[in-house]
Amino acid sequence: MRIEVYRASEFTDVPQIVHVAFDWLDDRYFAAFENYPDTQKLVVVGWATTGEVDGEPMTVLVATPGHIITGYVDTYFDSEIDPADFMPMDEDDTFADIEPIDHDEPPPARRRAALLARLRKVSKATWLLIHDADEIEGWTEHGFRVVEPPPDVPANQALVVLAWGELPEDTAALLQARGLSWHLGRHRYPSRYVYE
Repeated sequence: MRIEVYRASEFTDVPQIVHVAFDWLDDRYFAAFENYPDTQKLVVVGWATTGEVDGEPMTVLVATPGHIITGYVDTYFDSEIDPADFMPMDEDDTFADIEPIDHDEPPPARRRAALLARLRKVSKATWLLIHDADEIEGWTEHGFRVVEPPPDVPANQALVVLAWGELPEDTAALLQARGLSWHLGRHRYPSRYVYE
């Protein structure tokens, strides 16, 4: 896997193959920009270099220069992963004809570790926050911990916030200073992107 870092204000401010690859499955890549407007992002892309996927972007990490990870997408299934775990099925769907993708790329945990290492190197970050994490399990193995919401935000209305490293101040104050909310309803905006 080869890693490249781009600076982008909009989700399309990268090579076209990048935003096309990460924006077709769902809106996580788009939301990594839409939910954090008016800031340039560091877009860390893992490019495949082996097998059937050689030359394709396979994983991306989006972050603000100020230590906030805003999105992560990994698009490739490995042979040990059942695609049915990730794709909705109805009675007409079948996964019998899906074959594992032929590649010798690092497994998902190593791909994520490599992107995080490059982000820390480029941004010189000694701490990172994931604001509104889509998952917890994939991050805790890389040293991230769950940060509990403040008492005035009910747990069922709070975003999942993860932290890595020694934070310079209280998490609630840190988010507030950056105009970020703990409240789920105040964060995710309806997508303006129309899929054709």
